[in-house]
Amino acid sequence: MDWADTPRAERYHVYKQLVGTDADFVLAATVYDSDATLADLPSGAAVRVKVTAVNEAGESQPSGAQEVAVG
Repeated sequence: MDWADTPRAERYHVYKQLVGTDADFVLAATVYDSDATLADLPSGAAVRVKVTAVNEAGESQPSGAQEVAVG
């Protein structure tokens, strides 16, 4: 997955929620570029993903959640 760069972002937190399994979003990855690959997701699952930008001032509000199907 990828997204547009955020000015002044030092890193990004990627959160995931397995639909029908996870009650809440959990931190899945911290990345330093505006793309990420999430591993070890069950085939056929539906996953909601959202991203925040992080810098010395703190963490942004999350992006809107996007639902994707794991192939």
